[in-house]
Amino acid sequence: MPTRNGTVQSAMALTVTPADGPVDGPLYIRLGGMPAGARVTLRACLRDTNGTQRDAFIPVERTQGSMLLISGDDDRMWPSAGMGDQIVERLHAHRYPFRFRHCRYPGAGHLMRPPGVPTSVLSGAFELGGTGPMQARANRAGWTETLAFLGGR
Repeated sequence: MPTRNGTVQSAMALTVTPADGPVDGPLYIRLGGMPAGARVTLRACLRDTNGTQRDAFIPVERTQGSMLLISGDDDRMWPSAGMGDQIVERLHAHRYPFRFRHCRYPGAGHLMRPPGVPTSVLSGAFELGGTGPMQARANRAGWTETLAFLGGR
């Protein structure tokens, strides 16, 4: 479990960007309470007022293949849509030679699945975001995009 100063107990080395100022959202499951989401906490960690964020970026431009990013604008676990946009900007800036695409879906949450699978709350533990109809629509569209992308279109 990370501490307030960003120390992580782990077998692997990680760069952790601590939050600037108060963290006003749940990061871990609240025992005996409502489902938890981490988006607010992660947004606080991504405010780069002290210059440490650049050390936490994953160098996606070094990958050697096509990339499909699918995210919901109502993802309550982490700011996936904005981070997907950052990845696309990074790929453009480095003139990434492979195909890449970012599909953002309004009203969709964190867990994108094949059509027909409910995804708004997983086992009552995590608040994943998304409204039923919008999530269902995004699941169908995301699945169609995935199949087309894998098919080379």
